[in-house]
Amino acid sequence: MLETAVELPLGSVATIVVIVGVLARVYYGDVLFHPRHVVIWDTIRTIGVPILHGIVYSRFGVAIEFDTPETQYVDRIPEKSFSEEFGVPLTIQAISERFNRSRSFEVPLLAGYKTDWKNRPEEGTLVSYHGPLPFSTAPDWLRPRQLHVTFFEASNGDIIVTAHEEANSYRPDKWADHLFSLSLDEEKGVEMTKHVLDDVYTEQFGRD
Repeated sequence: MLETAVELPLGSVATIVVIVGVLARVYYGDVLFHPRHVVIWDTIRTIGVPILHGIVYSRFGVAIEFDTPETQYVDRIPEKSFSEEFGVPLTIQAISERFNRSRSFEVPLLAGYKTDWKNRPEEGTLVSYHGPLPFSTAPDWLRPRQLHVTFFEASNGDIIVTAHEEANSYRPDKWADHLFSLSLDEEKGVEMTKHVLDDVYTEQFGRD
């Protein structure tokens, strides 16, 4: 089966992945990709992406595993203050659901697997879509741009938040832009995520 997958042209593989992703998003997206499932999806990504990366990169030289640079660092969420406030440990799922209260987020299917500048593997990743709709009745996930947030866990239980802003991989006219990071904007993504964190802190921690 792996040999068959390798023999497929890159364009065919990419097309199949995008079609499956879009169909899943259309019919089951609100349930499948809800932030409450972020840990489940990250487990699947942790196992599946390295295998796919080996196949795709060795044959086509296209990476689907990436290093997140420190320039995408947004903030550190302290486990201690979170636990004291809520009486429960800080988890990726807990903070993901709180991000979703600030603005609508979902777990991205079409996203590479990331390791940060300290070689920590991602623990969860979310996207939120923005920009004008292609037509008035289009769903939010067809907006042209997306805010992509990725979480990493420090050794003491704190959560490291990173982000960038980029083209939406679900849009046929933006897919190449997304794949090759043609308009990826680290600074804008960091600033947008800081605003999300401000909302989370204001609501959850009562900060001014």
